[in-house]
Amino acid sequence: MPSTGTISDCRLVNGSTGDPLLYIDYPGKNNALLFDAGELCNLQSKQLAGLEAIFITHHHIDHFVGFDRILRANLDSDKVVHVFGPVGTIAKIYQRITSYAIQFSPFQKVVFKVHEILEKRLRWAFLECARRFPEPVPKETRKPNAPYGPCREGKSKHHLPGRAHRRRG
Repeated sequence: MPSTGTISDCRLVNGSTGDPLLYIDYPGKNNALLFDAGELCNLQSKQLAGLEAIFITHHHIDHFVGFDRILRANLDSDKVVHVFGPVGTIAKIYQRITSYAIQFSPFQKVVFKVHEILEKRLRWAFLECARRFPEPVPKETRKPNAPYGPCREGKSKHHLPGRAHRRRG
């Protein structure tokens, strides 16, 4: 979990006129946070490999197109990357990952734990590289007990279901 200490980098990745992404990094740790995953050309692969959690507000291209770079930057990692988003996020992440012909190697152990934030439930599934990303089997809990939350549903100007995220603490 991110520490409560000093933040080494907190910025709008694409300034005020590009895809709306917020990147927060804590010094010396592999636990950066990314709010939305649109155009990521202003982040280095090393920064993307340091992500612990990604928060997707909705699935428009300007909030989601960069997931492919996140996948590529973390493919050789031995860690869990959390992805939080609205209904449909598990299926969309699974479709993106399995659309590629990945040459699997034993050292590729990244796991994407994809969470869908529902009104009074949390649904999640594991997408595991070491198992060659089999079709996910979602699970649910009534009381969201995620390290990042609570999350509330809201309407965006895009007329899509979306989520507002805030970190506990």
